[in-house]
Amino acid sequence: MGVRICIIKFGALGDVLRTTPLLHALKEKYSQCHITWVTDTDAIEILSRNPMIDRLFSYSPDIALRFQVEGFDILINLEKAIEACLLASLTKAKEKYGFDISPFGTICPINDFADYAFRLGISDDLKFRKNEKTYQEIIFEAVGLKYNGEPYIINLNEDDLAYADSLLLEKGIKKGDLKIGLNTGSGLVFATKRWTIEGFAGLSDTLSEKLGAKVMLFGGPEEEVRNKEILDLTEIKPVNMGTKHSLTHFAAIVSRCDLLVTGDTLALHFAIGLGVTTVAIFTSTCAQELDLYGRGIKIVADVGCAPCYKGSCEDMKCASSISASDVFDACVGLLNKSSMFKAQEPVD
Repeated sequence: MGVRICIIKFGALGDVLRTTPLLHALKEKYSQCHITWVTDTDAIEILSRNPMIDRLFSYSPDIALRFQVEGFDILINLEKAIEACLLASLTKAKEKYGFDISPFGTICPINDFADYAFRLGISDDLKFRKNEKTYQEIIFEAVGLKYNGEPYIINLNEDDLAYADSLLLEKGIKKGDLKIGLNTGSGLVFATKRWTIEGFAGLSDTLSEKLGAKVMLFGGPEEEVRNKEILDLTEIKPVNMGTKHSLTHFAAIVSRCDLLVTGDTLALHFAIGLGVTTVAIFTSTCAQELDLYGRGIKIVADVGCAPCYKGSCEDMKCASSISASDVFDACVGLLNKSSMFKAQEPVD
């Protein structure tokens, strides 16, 4: 097995995905190693396709008992949830990085490497206003490694891609069409990540009218009503792609977009990992932590109260401060740079 490494990372699926670049660096540093990853049940479907993970466990209290017997050479816990830190504290390992539990029962950095990542979680001033590092830079630093732009790891199989192609064909979207996806939601925990319904509707009409684009509405089950409201507001109806796809099927549909417009949510991470050109809208979260790998544009709300990371808000000034014309201009700018438009006149 070589160097036995255990990674503990669950929580939001987007955060799990943007932790996968770390695997490249670990495999490069330890040419012969065996990597175990502990995650949430929701992430198993995506991580099970990852060829750099040798063993994958869904978190349960039994794992703590197992790891006290097995032991590892290196333990990396990048999750600040109490159960993850307890597991890290109990697991036998020669070296530990990230976070665990102090003798006082509080979450703490294991060593100086993780001090910056820890302070980001307790200082709004540092996280919201001073930090300029991406998430990847932060977690690489927490384990004593240097981030060199290592990519996400998302593997889709032929069945996933065939599902996406069949759905597009069923919806009347052809191979040569300009396909622009609008991911309209953000899940239930951070509703403040959403852009406005009116903004998406106005953008959809402009993309259809001025670019002749096939506009597709994306979202999860929570966005079913929201997407219907957007459809009702549009003059030129976008294509509703449905809200009940599996994770890998949804990722495959995203992969077929020429351009995706989305908030800071799972679809954004799928787009980043699959190389899809993206306009990323940031309302209540920190744009600087996202690495778009040079394939996108960030539109950030310019209001004094953002970012805030609140779960809900009555007025949502951050979302309403971003206009449909701002987002459309960003779309045009990216499309004019993309290969599918290089042989054509720039679009207006």
